Amino acid sequence: MPNPARHWKRGDPVLAVVVEVLDEREVILRFGGGADEPQSEIMRVANESKRSLKVGDTIRMRVTAINPLSFQYVEEPSEQRRRGRLDVSV
Repeated sequence: MPNPARHWKRGDPVLAVVVEVLDEREVILRFGGGADEPQSEIMRVANESKRSLKVGDTIRMRVTAINPLSFQYVEEPSEQRRRGRLDVSV
């Protein structure tokens, strides 16, 4: 199975869906396709933001570091002013 994370570079946009909320600080995200697609991958990530996530939320992020892998949440400009940022680390 291809691993999309192996091909990410710093600054790459990433789209993920929340699969499970473990607690307010940790979630499991699905990257790279639908639940039944072979190229999809799941990762447990730390939610270092103040934003609450729920199962089914689609979130846009940008890769900010490769080793260790980390992301920054990206929203529409109007939402950014209203909510702030979401930073997550693997």
